[in-house]
Amino acid sequence: MEPRIEPIQKQEQRLALTPQVRLSLHILQLSLPELRQFVEHQLEENPVLQEAPALSSEPALPSAGPDEAFGRVGVAAIEQLEQDEEPKTFEEQEEAQEKRSFREHLPTQPLTLSEHLLRQLHYLALSSAEAALGEHIIDNLDEHGYLEVPLEELAKAVGAPLADAERVLRFIQELDPPGVGARDLRECLLIQLQVRGKNGLALRVVQDHFELLKKRKLKAIARQCAASIERVQEALREITALDPKPGRAYGGTLASVLIPDAIINRMDGAYEVELRREELPRLRISRYYRNLLKDTTAPDEVRQYLTEKINGALWLMKAIGQRHLTLKEIVRCIVCLEEEFLDKGPACLKPLTLEQVAQLVGRHKSTVCRAVANKYVQTPYGMMRLEAFFGGGLRQESGKVIAEQQIKAELQALIEAENPLTPLNDQELTEALKARGITIARRTVAKYREELKILPSHLRKTIR
Repeated sequence: MEPRIEPIQKQEQRLALTPQVRLSLHILQLSLPELRQFVEHQLEENPVLQEAPALSSEPALPSAGPDEAFGRVGVAAIEQLEQDEEPKTFEEQEEAQEKRSFREHLPTQPLTLSEHLLRQLHYLALSSAEAALGEHIIDNLDEHGYLEVPLEELAKAVGAPLADAERVLRFIQELDPPGVGARDLRECLLIQLQVRGKNGLALRVVQDHFELLKKRKLKAIARQCAASIERVQEALREITALDPKPGRAYGGTLASVLIPDAIINRMDGAYEVELRREELPRLRISRYYRNLLKDTTAPDEVRQYLTEKINGALWLMKAIGQRHLTLKEIVRCIVCLEEEFLDKGPACLKPLTLEQVAQLVGRHKSTVCRAVANKYVQTPYGMMRLEAFFGGGLRQESGKVIAEQQIKAELQALIEAENPLTPLNDQELTEALKARGITIARRTVAKYREELKILPSHLRKTIR
């Protein structure tokens, strides 16, 4: 029998997500900067969407969805918006225009180190040859602000004398950030000390005893500088306060700027959750297009187009409102479960589970997972990732889970209480934590210590 291809009908149940549900899920998992960018893109793409003035009252969002017949939803929603909308005053128009202009002129990317230096270079009174040489030097700085290419090669490449290159490099080394344009770490530190007006022992140590400084031979430095060990230690504190990589603050992206989606404040003895809604443009439907849609003389294709755009705008507004509601409920739930942490600090943080919070707020676990992704909350102890409240702990032999923040708090407390003459090394810290009921590996202690920006024991040691 020869094989044949025949169509076969098969009936099965399958979960299908509508475009509106997909939009809601997409908006839910966006961080605040991403959502702001998405909304501004929708303002450009959808002509019926407008940014509402900050001083006007917010229009009520429709409770029904635009997937229903437009006669029941669209017209009713528009009439409700017309009733709620306040006429714009001249002051409101001016303020809205000023905000739009401000956003339009915001840079889409922060300044790179090269751009930051070139802007300053062009303010200097340099000849065209010096300016060209300065631009060439700046182009050859690495991401940390160091000049790793020999200055002789740069001068030769542009046909300039080495003396001119040295002079222009000194101009660049006077620019912001201090320490930029250095050829090695020693020169970088010297530039910063000179900018700060430090002409004492710290400058002498870096300039004349840098090799001893790198090996932390403080007694030898004190002997050669004819200074007490206390003065050398004070000079060391001044030096360690300098930035060894002055250019690293530049060249990031706007997405790396941490903006909290929610803020936890203590008011009258209780904790309250506030969402950062002011970061987003407030939306409304254009009055012009509403009137055009109700115009019975308008062509059918125009009315159909406006119907689709207005329904899309209403769904966007509703999805943003649902995002705010879901996020606020989840953060409120976290506040209730982590009240001891908010009262006493990171040592009392308890790792939560998605199932635990989902059950309390009456949402699916996947909804909670999307809601906390890529978002930050401002707490009394600084800004934290919402995801840090979930599963961020280490399971002990007893089955108990201890949060990473709690372990770090215990680790920092041990180091702050140690004898500076005999600081604890990572193995001793591991044993001390075990005595407090926290069993972790030595390499994990080293990892947490580095995340806390705490030096290893041999660099924490105080020499008398």
